Amino acid sequence: MTQDRVRICMATSYDAKFMGIGDYAAMTHRLYGERHGLTVVSMVGMPLERPPAWHRVQWIPKLLGDGFDYVLWIDADAVFRRFDVDIRSVIDGKSDLYMVQHSSPVAHTSLFPNTGVMLVRNSTWCRELFAKLWSMEGYLTHRLWENAALCKLLGYNCLLGEGPDSFNHDLLSHISWLPTDWNHIPSICIGGEPIIRHYAGFSDEARRREIPVEALRASFIARGVELADVSPELLEARWQKAPLTAKQRRRLYRRKFKTAVREGIGAAVRASIGRLIYGAS
Repeated sequence: MTQDRVRICMATSYDAKFMGIGDYAAMTHRLYGERHGLTVVSMVGMPLERPPAWHRVQWIPKLLGDGFDYVLWIDADAVFRRFDVDIRSVIDGKSDLYMVQHSSPVAHTSLFPNTGVMLVRNSTWCRELFAKLWSMEGYLTHRLWENAALCKLLGYNCLLGEGPDSFNHDLLSHISWLPTDWNHIPSICIGGEPIIRHYAGFSDEARRREIPVEALRASFIARGVELADVSPELLEARWQKAPLTAKQRRRLYRRKFKTAVREGIGAAVRASIGRLIYGAS
């Protein structure tokens, strides 16, 4: 099967309490999906039998059962920053699971896998892996949630405070490690040009401050609008309804922005632009 024929479903989920953050992140997911021909689904506000982070373990196999070749899972506090790279480009035809590894402020002996962004192949190995994860109820309320269960399966014991690492090389042989651009956590990743910025470990206050601004910038970038003259500080200041000088207002209300609005970038984004430029509620 050629890469352009690979059917990928991009998925996220969040509960009603997280909608003020997740809705903005999901907007960037839809923009990426439109660019690269992915099916995009969001499960929002549904009652869950486990803590929300565990929902992926149950939902990803169900999406694979719908016939998709891969499921691209993205956490609801992760936003797309770039749209130029198709996720299909990372597929090597051999691996079952594609993830990013990060350093840990707790365990300094090794990197560890982060489940916030995962590309999951429709394979027997993946279905068995997720069934095993679901059965590991001892980690149900662990501070790392389902990520802790995966780390245990793979042998990342030091991170969990359960003795020295004892890596399961058979399981690890099915995993391909992606560059951190695909899951860039600002607090631990340095440099690079992230495709996905993930606000894992940030307070909800910080997420509410950062993610709407990121989503607004992404809506411009996805449509080729030049943002070189608009600083993140300027966007954030206006988002927080700080007063703008006349010069700053003129810089924001450029013809490119007006063109982007006229060409129809969506009601939600138009409302955001209105708040950004005019301070409307």
